[in-house]
Amino acid sequence: MIIECKGVADDKARAAEAWTRDHWIPAMAGTPQLPSELRRWAYVMVFDSEHLPGCLDDLAQDSP
Repeated sequence: MIIECKGVADDKARAAEAWTRDHWIPAMAGTPQLPSELRRWAYVMVFDSEHLPGCLDDLAQDSP
């Protein structure tokens, strides 16, 4: 899980999120050397710390 706490979603943050979602996460998830339980990744940007517990709950519910 990658959690990035941001105050503002600027162009640099959006570009980093897109690259992580489109390239880094698929590369890690597709690495056969990693055990299958280490191949599930998520990227969430949190703009308000009050939303962090709900985001974590949502991610936990989505886990296999």
